[in-house]
Amino acid sequence: MAIQLSDLENDMQVMDYVVSNLLKQGKKSVESFMNYDTGEYDQTGDCVYRGFIRNEDGQIMDTLKCAVGHIISDEVYNEQLESQTIDNTHVLEAVKTSCEKWAVSDNSLGMLKVLQRIHDMVDPERWEFFFTYVRRDIIDEISGDSIMSSQSATPYAQLLTRFQHDIKLNEHVFGNYPKIEL
Repeated sequence: MAIQLSDLENDMQVMDYVVSNLLKQGKKSVESFMNYDTGEYDQTGDCVYRGFIRNEDGQIMDTLKCAVGHIISDEVYNEQLESQTIDNTHVLEAVKTSCEKWAVSDNSLGMLKVLQRIHDMVDPERWEFFFTYVRRDIIDEISGDSIMSSQSATPYAQLLTRFQHDIKLNEHVFGNYPKIEL
């Protein structure tokens, strides 16, 4: 039986749910724009809670979600949440309403900020590595709670972004590395 948002009770469950869904999705959730030169929709816009893959006629073929978007139910989601961060009262209320059993703490917000930064800044083919690394780094395996405060999430996420750039540079200079198991 598939896990539902209403079943999520702690940070570890939320992280596992988000990561599982992002890895299945395999693409960033971004705005799509009509490229009038090619007549096709480009998926090159800013990251959004709900992104849509459209065919050449503009019809929605698939819906993508960002890290936080995966924990906002379709019933609660509205377009006014777009362009707002997880710190926004309306976005946070949408998450709390969608995941009613989960007591969202400051550390929960820190975890969500890091997950969101990975979604936004890291190439999807590297997500699994980064999510595995971060889970080991910020989740207390016994309590299931995040140990990442909201305040420390931004500098931590910036380090991850620099790490992503270092990996890209090394691959460019030295070629691809074998998959690293954590």
